[in-house]
This record gives sequence, structure tokens and C-alpha cells, in this order.
Amino acid sequence: MEVYRQELMVDVLEPSPELVEVQALMPIDPADRERLKEDISKDGIRDAIKVYKNGNKYLILGGYNRWRIAQELGIKTVPVEIYHLTEEERRDLVIKDNLNRRHLTREQKQRLIEYFLKKEPEQSDRVIAKKTSSDHKTVGTIRNKLQSTGEIPRLDKRIGLDGKARKAEVIGSPQKVKPLQPIANIQPKDHNFKANDIANIILNSSFDYFELRKIALLSLEECFRLSDKTSRVHLVKVIKQLFRRFGV
Repeated sequence: MEVYRQELMVDVLEPSPELVEVQALMPIDPADRERLKEDISKDGIRDAIKVYKNGNKYLILGGYNRWRIAQELGIKTVPVEIYHLTEEERRDLVIKDNLNRRHLTREQKQRLIEYFLKKEPEQSDRVIAKKTSSDHKTVGTIRNKLQSTGEIPRLDKRIGLDGKARKAEVIGSPQKVKPLQPIANIQPKDHNFKANDIANIILNSSFDYFELRKIALLSLEECFRLSDKTSRVHLVKVIKQLFRRFGV
């Protein structure tokens, strides 16, 4: 990868389309930005701003906040690293630069995963997990949600870490479940559903209905609280089965 370092006038820099597209997904914490501004005001910009050239403009891939702070402080020139990359490589660099510099909240990480799934649905869960520093099971859960709403297509094959296309691995796909035996000593008057009915709702539900299963699991826990010792033994087995199957 060719990289050239030099000083450039602040005015010839501007945010790249790749940066604008993902910057909102990973905003810097205001307190972190203030600390960065104080540091730059004392010592200047030490880490070069990552850019690529487009005509007479240099488009920023990494270091947007340093560039904006330089403008605010009246700094005329900044150190830059000039990259020669493909569009996909530029997008990946933007993501990696942001991931390396800040801690993302759970919601920010989910939005980032959604972004990649919508951009590259053909990439496997493990590929996207690597790009977003996430767990592939988390990517699979979000993929299923987006598929269920029609935001991304269901694909028979996906491209793995080795660049080869393989049959898609469906995480959390519905499985046939043997009906549970009725649980004694739990009366409908104590709660809205019998525990075995709630367990079957969870175990038989489609993976796409994540919120339904979450609510059902909470209801099952409530049944556990209300049931007697004999029924609890059975309920513990059901809950362990849920943990193994859905990783909750």
C-alpha cells in the first residue's frame, strides 16, 4: 500500500463520501473531543490525517475531528498521509480508523453491523464480524432481523474469510422441538400462560421473532418464580435448553 506523508493547507481538505457515510454511526464523545482539542491546542496535530486525492482536493478518510479542530483553532497546515486505495479499501480504512480510536456503545456497534450487512449482504457473518470487531453470532442475529423486514436479501451462499463462496450458515434457524410434558401444580389463575405453553412459544418460534422470544423468556422466568419445587426442576431444564440454543 502506497502512503505519502506531507504537510497540506487545511483549506484543501474536506470529508470524503466514505467518511460522511459512516461518521454518524460512530460520533466522538463530546468529552473526548474536548480533551482532543486541548491536546491539539498545546502540542498541535501529532497524528497525521489520512486522505486520498481527488482532483485538486484531498478527501479525509481518518482524522475528521482533528481537521475540524484545526479549523476552529486557526491552524493553517496539518500533517497528512496520502493513500491510494479502492473504494472498498477506503471504506474499510474509515471503519478501522474509527474503531481504533474510540469505544463504541452497543447501539453504535449494531448500527455499524447493519451498515455492512446492507452494503455487503453477500459477505459472511464472520467477515463482517472481523470488520466490525464483533462476534459472528451477533452479526447473524442482526442479519436475520434485516432479512425478516426485507431490508437485505436472503442469500443461499456467502463469501467467507478466504474469499470463497459457500452455502450460508443460518444461525438460530427454527428447529423442530418435541412438545414438552405438562407441568403440574401451576394454575392459570396465577399467571397468564402455563409454563409449558410459554416454553413451546419460545422453542418453536422463528429466529426472526427475537423480541417475541425475549418477552416469552421473561414470562417463563415469572412462571419459575411462581411455581413449586417439582415444577421448577422441569423449568430449569427448559431454561438451560434455551441458553444453549439461543445463547441468551
